[in-house]
Amino acid sequence: MERKLSVELYQFGDSPCCMKIRLVLAEKGISWQEPFLKSWEFEHFQPDYLELNPHGIVPTLIHDGQTIIQSNVIAEYLDDRFRDG
Repeated sequence: MERKLSVELYQFGDSPCCMKIRLVLAEKGISWQEPFLKSWEFEHFQPDYLELNPHGIVPTLIHDGQTIIQSNVIAEYLDDRFRDG
């Protein structure tokens, strides 16, 4: 059963760190929006994205207005926040 939540995962399609978070989201049955960044166009260095993540790295997770960066921290956050998944 998928949950309807306010979750956005800013990502590159071929990033192992992003793949890890997509797996966590899928395993927990969390629905998410996928703002896809074009790495070949350096979208992760554009001002709009740098406002979300000043380091210009992916993935970045936004959940209910809270921004979480770095894949290990995101995975831990999701595990803590969605324990029953």
